[in-house]
Amino acid sequence: PAYSLLAAGLVALSAIDFEHKRLPRPVLYVTAAVFAVALVLASWPSHRFHFLVLAVIGAAACFGAFLVIWFVVPKAMGFGDVRLAGLCGGALGWLGLASVAVGMFAAFVLALVPALVLLASGKANRKTAIAFGPYLALGTVVAVCFGPEIAHVWLSL
Repeated sequence: PAYSLLAAGLVALSAIDFEHKRLPRPVLYVTAAVFAVALVLASWPSHRFHFLVLAVIGAAACFGAFLVIWFVVPKAMGFGDVRLAGLCGGALGWLGLASVAVGMFAAFVLALVPALVLLASGKANRKTAIAFGPYLALGTVVAVCFGPEIAHVWLSL
């Protein structure tokens, strides 16, 4: 149930970002709060609170990494993307830190493909804003569904 709630929030955030190039704080914060409560409730009966620690580590790592990118190249992404990275990192951290790496890598790869197509077709240039939120969401979905398998293949190369 927790990941279904997350998916609903990610769909809403992706649609808004795709259309308006922004990730509204109220939607993001409500999604994060509902998902966090769902994770706590999921860990309560089994007393597996170490998953919550992994979620916090994933959230902090992704928020921190995106914050550095935002500070170094502020026009590369909006602060909503930084916040969303924290949410996605937390969601993936619950599943394991390998899933965090897979999700973030997948987000950048998935964003790169349409960006290159737009650049090659002349419909965009290097300064054209592209909504990154939908790709963060999609990378998260990829990692939730296939993270351990992708990480296993990745690490065996």
